[in-house]
Amino acid sequence: MSAPALDVRMVPYTDPLVRPLLAELDHEYTVRYGHSLGDLGEEARRGAEEFGPPDGGLLLLLLDGAPVAGGAFRRHPDPGTAELKRIWTDSAHRRRGLARRSTRCNIVCIDRCAGFARAPTEQAHTDRSGSEAARLDQPAQEAEAR
Repeated sequence: MSAPALDVRMVPYTDPLVRPLLAELDHEYTVRYGHSLGDLGEEARRGAEEFGPPDGGLLLLLLDGAPVAGGAFRRHPDPGTAELKRIWTDSAHRRRGLARRSTRCNIVCIDRCAGFARAPTEQAHTDRSGSEAARLDQPAQEAEAR
């Protein structure tokens, strides 16, 4: 059985397709960290600035037109470095490699679309309750070491 075809789409942070991402992240942040994103309409407005062109973007992976994974990026103050944020997989579609796929799509977009002078450096900042983030690029790092 082959994996379902996914549509990868860059969308503005204010796009209605981003709402499921924000709603589930808000829940995750509340459970894990004890804080929320706040009013999601206001978060969409803030995020449009923070993750908008020319130094940022948001990619969604769509299955039959519905978002199942995604993530945003923004330029980091360190030259040539991008920061990946809001990495999300719909709770009904987890454990299928979609977060890794979304992360890789973001990295390709950063490299090709966001005007970086060179391939960006990745920096993982996470805590123990967010250990999934630290594992996203583990196979790629292992392949580079070989």
